[in-house]
Amino acid sequence: MSTVVAETEFSARATTSGSMIFAVPPNASTGGHSHPSRELWIVRAGTGHVLIDGIRYDLVPSEVPLVITPDAHHRVFADAEELVILSFWWKDQK
Repeated sequence: MSTVVAETEFSARATTSGSMIFAVPPNASTGGHSHPSRELWIVRAGTGHVLIDGIRYDLVPSEVPLVITPDAHHRVFADAEELVILSFWWKDQK
């Protein structure tokens, strides 16, 4: 379960891209999913982890951004406080 706080999307030069801020409530997780875009994540608040194709990556503010490749199955878990992530995504138009 997560809440999209803000989202934008645009297309130019055969690429669709966008950004969003999403929040995962304390001690909750998103449903596992995948999509055809790449994502770059920056943690804005809270801590947690993400499972990407079964591999765990810790999520903490001020760390190196995380890049998720197309079609990677991922699920986000928040620790004891709300986890807020800024996501930039892009994909080539077919």
